[in-house]
Amino acid sequence: MSLPAWRRKPVYVDQTAVKNYFVLNNIKFILLFILLSRLNGFAQNGSNGYYRNGSNGFKVWKLTSLSGEVTAKGFYREYDLDYGASTTILSDKQQYTYMMGGALLNAKSFFLHPRFFKLDITAAYYPETNRRNYNVVPDLAEVTTLNKLDIRGALFEQKKITITSFFNLNDSYQNRESITDIKSDSRQWGSALFYGNGFLPFSASYYQRQWQQTVMATNRRTGMVERVLHGRTNKSFFTRDKNELTYSHNESVNQNIFSTEQNQNPYRVKNIIDEIRLNNNIPFDSKRKYLFNSIISNFNQDGTRSFNRFQALENLSLSLPGKLVLLNHYNLNSIRQEKNNSDNQRILSSLSHKLYKNLNSRLFFEFNRTKHDVYTENISKTGIDLQYTRKIPASGRLTLSYLYFRGNQNMKSASYSIAVTNEAYTLSDGQIILLKRPYVDQQTVAVRNAAGTFTYLVDFDYILVDRYPYLEIVRVPGGQIANNATVYIDYSATRPGSYRYDTDHHSFAANIILFNRKFEIYYKLSAQDYKNVTETEYQTLNYFTQNTAGSRLDFGIINGGIELEDYKSTLIPYRRIRYFLNIQKKYRENILFTLNGNMQVYHLVNENINQEYSDVAGKIAWTVFKQTKLNFDLMYRKQNGTGIDLDMITAKGEITSVIRQLYLTAGLEWYTRNYIGEKINFKGAYLQLSRKF
Repeated sequence: MSLPAWRRKPVYVDQTAVKNYFVLNNIKFILLFILLSRLNGFAQNGSNGYYRNGSNGFKVWKLTSLSGEVTAKGFYREYDLDYGASTTILSDKQQYTYMMGGALLNAKSFFLHPRFFKLDITAAYYPETNRRNYNVVPDLAEVTTLNKLDIRGALFEQKKITITSFFNLNDSYQNRESITDIKSDSRQWGSALFYGNGFLPFSASYYQRQWQQTVMATNRRTGMVERVLHGRTNKSFFTRDKNELTYSHNESVNQNIFSTEQNQNPYRVKNIIDEIRLNNNIPFDSKRKYLFNSIISNFNQDGTRSFNRFQALENLSLSLPGKLVLLNHYNLNSIRQEKNNSDNQRILSSLSHKLYKNLNSRLFFEFNRTKHDVYTENISKTGIDLQYTRKIPASGRLTLSYLYFRGNQNMKSASYSIAVTNEAYTLSDGQIILLKRPYVDQQTVAVRNAAGTFTYLVDFDYILVDRYPYLEIVRVPGGQIANNATVYIDYSATRPGSYRYDTDHHSFAANIILFNRKFEIYYKLSAQDYKNVTETEYQTLNYFTQNTAGSRLDFGIINGGIELEDYKSTLIPYRRIRYFLNIQKKYRENILFTLNGNMQVYHLVNENINQEYSDVAGKIAWTVFKQTKLNFDLMYRKQNGTGIDLDMITAKGEITSVIRQLYLTAGLEWYTRNYIGEKINFKGAYLQLSRKF
């Protein structure tokens, strides 16, 4: 039975009015205190002045610098928003004028002595109206700070014992990828102690943060409360070794609310994390020919997701006679979690040799053993790696490389469903990213940040595309996942039963550079085959041959190239072609012109469909006078494919000028976007005047 409305505890309490009252009144008090104290400080120039002429007098409080800015800013904005068929609200239109003004003040001071206690205060207040009205701003870099209070103090700076503290309030708007505005509200404070001594220096810090972010167009809210305690110490027992011990305790609550009407939040995550880590660096000789490195850590997480990981990474490098280098690596990774436990051990050894400056060769052996609750897996590799480099005529260089290894993989288990945890992926636009295991249960996929405290939403932050028997993951532009960001994925997948096979892998690459890097041509070949295969129903092997060829021209002001790839695979075969062109030219030392273009097309052979990515960006920067500049920016981006259809144009013209201490900025903006049926058309103009002192 649900609680009555008056007894329900909301996940977040909107304290904007309370906080604004607090910020405004504290800023008024701080400004008044600084100004009055500054007058008093300037009046005290007698015998009590601060260390004048070598005397031992002191100043109770001394203002060392005071700077600030008074700003007036105005916008005119209009936009049409068409949500398409994804919601009952089909369209929205707005026209409005937005005005804002305010002041920012920076004050630096000290008490008694600069090395006794330093105090830095930054306060900003920008009163404005219609905070939640504008939803689209086509400027990636725009950030509007509405309220800010930042206080930082340092006690006994540059002494053996130093104590620092900070307190920060911040309320701001910024734009995400020219798609939507986000409003951030954060409060954070903390303190740190540093104790430097010759025997055992250490540091300890405590940090607390409360943060909430709202996506204005969808009213999606994300919030976090975090408390972190961190300690660090280091010690050298001999003349060359370095040893460091760290400990951290993290308590975090992360909540993801898609609409304000929800009374319960299914995306609430609460975790307590303790981590201890020991790093050792021990060279056995002064030239570091014989070196040992070690990292041992234990990561323990309790709460919404219980997880424990013990890791040991050991490395030993030895420089042997005859220009031989022996590298040895051992890694232990032991994981304990609710659904399963596993222990993984990895051994890698390699012997390298360098013949003159031309030929580098390496023999290597690698062994991996994973013991899971329900299976045991052994993987081994033995191979050779060669690289040859030589100067050639026409101011050129030839590089040849070859890699071969024979691998063996042996699995002993019954066919079952396995739970995969914290598998790392980097999501980049224009690349096909597949989950590593086939036959994934799509309903079990959960995508999180590195700490596991934030859960991304499917169809809002990322989409999943069925590439049977694999799943492709694609980030959504404007979502919470930035381009080239690393995410961690949990899922369940059907594993095959016992199997065994050998792998033959070959890679060859050739590269020719001529005319002092003005011309380059390259070719790469990779092939993978399997021998002695004993497999079960759910075993999927990737037999492939990959050919990649390309060329590049570089004449300074203009460079461009083309790359072709043919990937014949039993999993996802494709053909890819990429073109790129970059132009940069400077005229008369005051005009800079740049133009960048890129086009990439994937043809997925099995599906007989194309995935297209193309973008063009141009910029003109013109210094009209010494302190007056004009900037014009134009960008077009187009994507075609499953779940990625996008047409976007951004244009902006801006003038900036400085007259004494008066700063002027004015500009025009135009932005249109069509992303999977959601259409936005935006036009705007803005003017900003600032007086700095």
